[in-house]
Amino acid sequence: MNRGTKKQSRLIYPPTEDWSDFENEKYEEFEEYLKDNNIMLPEWVKKRDKMRPITGEDYKIDAAAKNLIQILEWKDKNFPMVLTDNQKTLLTSGLYFVHGRDRSLRPITFFCPKIILDLGIDIVESLPACQFIAQYIIEHMFAVGKVENFVNVFDLAKLSFSSLPKKWIIEFIKSFSSTTYSRSRTMFLLNSGTAVMMMWSVVKIFVHPSTRGKLNFSKTGTDENLQKMCHPSQLQEKYGGEAEDLTVFWPPYIASDEYGVDIKKLKNKTEFDASLTFDDPLLLPDQVHQTKIDSVTQKIDYVPAPDPERESRSQVYMDMPNKEKKVTKPKKLGKSCCVIF
Repeated sequence: MNRGTKKQSRLIYPPTEDWSDFENEKYEEFEEYLKDNNIMLPEWVKKRDKMRPITGEDYKIDAAAKNLIQILEWKDKNFPMVLTDNQKTLLTSGLYFVHGRDRSLRPITFFCPKIILDLGIDIVESLPACQFIAQYIIEHMFAVGKVENFVNVFDLAKLSFSSLPKKWIIEFIKSFSSTTYSRSRTMFLLNSGTAVMMMWSVVKIFVHPSTRGKLNFSKTGTDENLQKMCHPSQLQEKYGGEAEDLTVFWPPYIASDEYGVDIKKLKNKTEFDASLTFDDPLLLPDQVHQTKIDSVTQKIDYVPAPDPERESRSQVYMDMPNKEKKVTKPKKLGKSCCVIF
């Protein structure tokens, strides 16, 4: 799954030329599309940045270009990210947080929609706080070419269909689908009530196959596949692990230095292969959970994870021609099937 083909989902986007012939062919097609439509991208946008929407959109070139432009425009508008005092408070609410890494060293994120009901959280106010956490993970807890994916856990707390904050959840998924594009390894929906399971049986035919294959529903607080993916010390007790249940949700917390990494299995690309294969030791970000809150809530300075090819992103600009130059942008597409993250 590391190397993409038309039938596979790529999880790692390397800074080197580790691409299949099919991917290189589609990349050249994408470059031609940009040229033909007079679309100019910032210099820091490298091949790996372009390949993410190309593969995520099933190699539909016009859709990939549209997606990449939307991502860059969002970054141009929102970076650096500055949180209000209320949004800083939301970081500690337990709505969206990080706890541990899986056996491939992917950060494990938890989304708990019941907190929305308990606190009466406003969508407009709270989404930027969740986006901040996600972008913090990408910038400080990933490693280019080695760890580039989340493991996502939704704790639905057995909420009934009528009580689920459906509008909030839809906005959350919609927002993260574009801003954390092609970064989800899998998603576990724990404590799913009967109503949620029934709803899924109806709507799943409309969900993109690549997304459908990532979803795991469980009526309990854990899942067999989640247990396989994670060392017990990396999961809280209420999710079937050995770590104490969290009461403090920010900064990101890694409960143990034991990840259960099996290098041989990772190199052989067995089940849950993808995020990590390495010939030399991977140095994780230094004690992320000890970061002081003041140093990360003021803003994110967009100097990316180590990448020898990428230039500094302290300033992000979308250097696209304006309408007066009659530039043809990617044509407007109809609504496509949902691709989560």
